[in-house]
Amino acid sequence: MKDITNESLWDMLDARVHELVDNDKRNLFIDAIKGVIESPDEALFWAEILCTDKLTHGDEGRVVVCEAGHDFYQAACEAIDEHGEDYAYFINHISEITGAKNKRLEMPVRIALTGVLHGPDLEKIFYLLGPVQARVRFEQVMDLCHCH
Repeated sequence: MKDITNESLWDMLDARVHELVDNDKRNLFIDAIKGVIESPDEALFWAEILCTDKLTHGDEGRVVVCEAGHDFYQAACEAIDEHGEDYAYFINHISEITGAKNKRLEMPVRIALTGVLHGPDLEKIFYLLGPVQARVRFEQVMDLCHCH
């Protein structure tokens, strides 16, 4: 769905997606998902994850969260507090504090923000959620398992 315009894709999406996605975040949402969905029907899955509080974490996600640990997510919250919505500084801060790189950096962030191990570009997700909602999700995963 990469080759379609944002407006055309938006018009194809189900009314339930339109209800979930705030109008001011519509283009951010479409930019985030259009590279990972194969049909417009898949957009509802992402709208529920990225635009509601119905985030769940499966067993694989819990493993990633517990392996990353409380200190990782504490560093993520501190990074948001210090760098706001600047994704590059945010992700570099976590890496510097924790020493995590590549998948050990990206997977725990992805799980906290989406609850799943795959999906849209993390930077796009981060901007779509915004720093306040991202921080809430990092705080929630700190309590997900008894890894602290």
